[in-house]
Amino acid sequence: MSSVARAALARLPAALALLVAPLAPAAAQRDAVSEGMTAKTAALRLVEVGTWRFATRAADRRGRPLCREVWRFAADGEARVESGRERLTKRWRTLPGPGGLVRLAWQSIASNGAPDCTGTATDPASLPGPEADFVLLFLNDGSALACTPPPAAANPDNTLESAQVVRAEACWGRIVPAPQG
Repeated sequence: MSSVARAALARLPAALALLVAPLAPAAAQRDAVSEGMTAKTAALRLVEVGTWRFATRAADRRGRPLCREVWRFAADGEARVESGRERLTKRWRTLPGPGGLVRLAWQSIASNGAPDCTGTATDPASLPGPEADFVLLFLNDGSALACTPPPAAANPDNTLESAQVVRAEACWGRIVPAPQG
């Protein structure tokens, strides 16, 4: 067998794993699924860490995130978000998503009315607000990507099904465990 054929065969298991694994950003979702992250274990992880640092994927000309926040998750379903000068109180829960993805659903219930990291203020009189959700893709390094849920996709018989693919462009931020102490 030639060295080219041996090299191709050596790469075959990795190539097959990529073909059969649900796509996300592929590496991100593979990491999430490999840890067996479910809605329940994701909720436990969020509470276990407690305080997370969020940064947007969008960056300024120097490569710094356009927005940074601190997210705190409590076991009673309450979350506190610090964004700029704004302080939000939210209700949160995790839900199963398509293809084994984990969705975080939360609803703003109180705000101090100050501007957030983008300069936008939430009018406290408008709360509670509507529930919003997004996909969390947990990575082996302990962080998670925050992504827009995948859209529905048409099957060959024209029925709709939730897509299991999260495109890299759909991920708009990352949370990392805050340093303890």
